[in-house]
Amino acid sequence: MSKLLQAIILLISTFIMLESSSIAGPKVSDDEETSLYMLSMAGAEAVSSTSTIRVKIFPHEKDYLPHGRDKAFDQFTVRSENPCTVFKSKEDQIVSVGTLATNQTTMNLSVKDLHGPVIIDCPESFTLVRESEAERQELSYSGLLYVHAVKKQDRWILEAVNVLSLRGYLRGVVPSEVYHHWPMETLKTQAVAARTYAVYHIIHARRYVPNRLWDVDDTVMFQAYTGITHRRESTDSAVFATEGQILMWRGQVIQAFYHADSGGSTEEASTVWQQAAPFTVSRSEAPDLEMNSIQWERTVNLKELTVKLQEMGEWPANRQVLRVTVPMAGQTFTGRVKSLTLMDQKGSFVMIPNKVFKRAIGGLPSNLYSVDLGSDSAQVLVKGVGNGHGVGMSQQGAAALAEQKGWSYRQILEYYYVRTTICTIDSSRDGLPECARESFKYSKQVASQPAGF
Repeated sequence: MSKLLQAIILLISTFIMLESSSIAGPKVSDDEETSLYMLSMAGAEAVSSTSTIRVKIFPHEKDYLPHGRDKAFDQFTVRSENPCTVFKSKEDQIVSVGTLATNQTTMNLSVKDLHGPVIIDCPESFTLVRESEAERQELSYSGLLYVHAVKKQDRWILEAVNVLSLRGYLRGVVPSEVYHHWPMETLKTQAVAARTYAVYHIIHARRYVPNRLWDVDDTVMFQAYTGITHRRESTDSAVFATEGQILMWRGQVIQAFYHADSGGSTEEASTVWQQAAPFTVSRSEAPDLEMNSIQWERTVNLKELTVKLQEMGEWPANRQVLRVTVPMAGQTFTGRVKSLTLMDQKGSFVMIPNKVFKRAIGGLPSNLYSVDLGSDSAQVLVKGVGNGHGVGMSQQGAAALAEQKGWSYRQILEYYYVRTTICTIDSSRDGLPECARESFKYSKQVASQPAGF
């Protein structure tokens, strides 16, 4: 049995106490703001750079970057240049319970042939071969691969989870999220933000979703991850240079949101997800920055919009959408769209949420857009700027601050994640406070405060 497999068994046993308190399901904190965007690390001291993270890498059921949607959810192939060992495992734990096969270099896995959960342990790396709707994808990974069958609605599919160290995971995230040739301080910023986000979800998954055997998936719904395929020396250096560093707000690890391009102005979490996060702000990017924000356009056919809204149950069957506008009341302080006004053939107006409009037209890169008249009365033109939700750090902005202003990664993090502090999940180094100790200290301070403080 490999050292990594032994480490997984140890990690699982370490989290038994943490998980057993949550068997009945998610618990909501007394402070609603902390229930979604921040978590206490008290009781999670085992999280460190060498701790394992569980990443679901198959299947991709939706067309999310960077992988796209898989054609088949019930089969894939694992290849390795070095012989691998296949272990029996359990449905409720990623743990070895016996050896099934040795000296395996090519493994074709399918629902019909898989008679129980397995762990595939390859000494160096392995390649997972799947058929996606875009093209044949062959990405390589380090660590272990846990595979089991899962019933989704009326069919069985395979679910594959890559289990590896947090450090190894970040080496696959940073080059998947930002350009490896960006300034080193930007890469360090991304490494700290990605590590913070990962630690938050490790704790969240094992504290509140104990029946799920993965912490994050490998798409932009969490963080883009492509295994060892796109590792670079520069991004590795950023991960190692910031080893163990994460962001905390008042003793709690934050869900460190970030996005590709703010379009010139970041957004508060409350205007995007209807719940405040005290470490996010709504403000223009730093002055004097030369930002090449992403600009985009989308033509929307009004008849097709009408049909789609009717299929969604959001528009009456006997009415036709003739006009779409964004009223001032339907915008946030930064100009992002919250709601739109639709006019029918009788001159009646109806306001719909932005998320309904976006779902009806197949999504948009950002919420920072305007709606203009199209080339004819049968369509409207949606013109926007930026990419992503706009909350937290702008990756393009971080690159500009490092390159044009010479800011350090600490300055950039302080700018985008206000009133946060950097601590370490490893043993104290470089004078940084230890995260778990700080979390425990803060928890005691809150407990000792009088009611209504």
